[in-house]
Amino acid sequence: MFLKLGTIAFGGPAAHIAMMEEEFVRRGSGAAKRVVAASIALMAVVTWQLGRAALVDRMTLVLFVVSIVALLRFRVNSAGLIVAAGVLG
Repeated sequence: MFLKLGTIAFGGPAAHIAMMEEEFVRRGSGAAKRVVAASIALMAVVTWQLGRAALVDRMTLVLFVVSIVALLRFRVNSAGLIVAAGVLG
């Protein structure tokens, strides 16, 4: 299953979650549905915790806000923001 996903799957996390759901849940049992739901919830919690831990000081928070504004307002490439944050940091 994971070899198939790695070789033929295109798209972001939403596409991969949909493909895994198709493979595990629809072809699996009710227990598989609960495992997939718990896994997605765990990923959401871990992402939230890592995001909160990354914003540790005022400069980091300012860089975060400026990056979000630049991404949404000016459609700046995210790679450019990473390079700019590395130079400033």
